[in-house]
Amino acid sequence: FSSRRRHTRFRNVTGVQTCALPILSFHYVLAARAIAPGEHVLDIASGKGYGGNLLAQAGANVTCADCDEDKIAFGKRTFVSANLSFACEDAMATSFADGAFDAVVSMETIEHMDGVDGYLSELKRVLKPGGLAILSTPQNSLGHIPLTPAHLHEFSLVELQNVCARHFAVERTIGLKGGTVYFEGDPYGSNSMIFLRKI
Repeated sequence: FSSRRRHTRFRNVTGVQTCALPILSFHYVLAARAIAPGEHVLDIASGKGYGGNLLAQAGANVTCADCDEDKIAFGKRTFVSANLSFACEDAMATSFADGAFDAVVSMETIEHMDGVDGYLSELKRVLKPGGLAILSTPQNSLGHIPLTPAHLHEFSLVELQNVCARHFAVERTIGLKGGTVYFEGDPYGSNSMIFLRKI
């Protein structure tokens, strides 16, 4: 890269509190930038709640939801805050009311789902009109051949944008190169973060 591009387009965040979440913390840092303080946010497939806690620290009212009861119990014990709650939920069929949330965050989940359209429909259902969904997933140009055996499907950039566009307006895609490295306007990388609007 030219010196000019390196200084004007490179984005790398240091000194950010990561809540002891070494792998996905930067995904939540990026998500927090798009979520206003006070908004009601669902972190679906939240695991133990490290990322949801980071969003709560940034001022959002966060519900962490996961199907693993042990992880939810850990989160309740570990992260105690007036603007953070936990619930045991199935990402394909949650108990939340229609339009309950201003934003939904779901990191590294879609590649595990059997029935991607049902999953995206459920995210859309619980969002308010105009609400924001933020997803992340490995970016794989040969998505039908997952690099990780636990994944049912890994998505190329185009595949991910197309499947999400069946349910949302695609506003922005970030291509993370590795760690916290990305270039503004460049959607290609080893991991995709996609920002979706309910219309």
